[in-house]
Amino acid sequence: MGPEGLSAAELREALNWSENQFRAVIIGECDELNLIVNYHKIDTASPVTGWPDLEIIGSDRIIYRELKTMTGVLSDAQRRIGSRLAAAGASWSVWRPIDWVAGIVTPRLVQLSIKSVQVIPKGEQQ
Repeated sequence: MGPEGLSAAELREALNWSENQFRAVIIGECDELNLIVNYHKIDTASPVTGWPDLEIIGSDRIIYRELKTMTGVLSDAQRRIGSRLAAAGASWSVWRPIDWVAGIVTPRLVQLSIKSVQVIPKGEQQ
């Protein structure tokens, strides 16, 4: 899981992944972490134009991620939906292969798989 242990050549190759290849890697990591992933196939239309490629449900949180290649560009609809999700308090962002190679994606998925601990100040406990 994650880019650790890959050779420099394998990491360079990862930077050239298609969205399909990148999505498959992320879904594989989600499966290993028992995260639930909802996605639409890249070659089929989402029911809502601009909806993020992945909805990833963890133990007590959900994140929305738009996947792009290194040169992929967000559409106006994707920007609009992303802004709305963020304004509503959702975790939305764009992931590119460089994010996986840099070690950003895997720790975020691990974090999502761990139940967050809510600290209740003394005196407010029921």
